[in-house]
Amino acid sequence: MNSPDLSPRKRRPKSFDLLIYVATIFGPLTAVPQIWKTYQLKSAYELSLTMWVAGLALALIWFIHGIRIHDKPVIIMNFLWLILNSVIVTQIVTYS
Repeated sequence: MNSPDLSPRKRRPKSFDLLIYVATIFGPLTAVPQIWKTYQLKSAYELSLTMWVAGLALALIWFIHGIRIHDKPVIIMNFLWLILNSVIVTQIVTYS
């Protein structure tokens, strides 16, 4: 008896894939204005290190999960979050 293919690609309608990839890219890009502002001001006074480190840890967990289930949007989005959260954490440590 064959078990059904429950891979992420098979569960989502193909028409929904484009929206998923758009969200995959644009979601993490919402952090870019914060990175730019912090860089320009050379100040991270109002940023929470705890929040951004937690976001970094969560992105790492989701990235690993995406690899385990072979889900490209999850892998790509959380790889981007890992990079951007790392930049912000570095800025907080540097400019605080």
